[in-house]
Amino acid sequence: MPRARQHAFRRAVRWWRYLREAALSAGQQKNDALLPRLMRVQEALGELQNRAVTIALLSRLKLSASKAEFLGTLVRQQRLCQAEVQQTLKELAQVRFRPVTKA
Repeated sequence: MPRARQHAFRRAVRWWRYLREAALSAGQQKNDALLPRLMRVQEALGELQNRAVTIALLSRLKLSASKAEFLGTLVRQQRLCQAEVQQTLKELAQVRFRPVTKA
């Protein structure tokens, strides 16, 4: 997924999370199956975005051998972040949650 779409998706997840938090009482939030997964997806997407921006900035610079090695490490970490995002999205897709209803 292109970086711009990933960022937009992260913003949508954040919006969904904030709506869910606003709709649930504190007690409901503690027992909600969806909310912690939304938080994990948002965090994983944030880490992925941070690494993507850092890699893009470093790629524009003339790098010494040690800095190039660091860039390679970041790229490998980004792949791990992508795998984590995929895993958290799979977990999110499996959540059976009840819509918020007010009595």
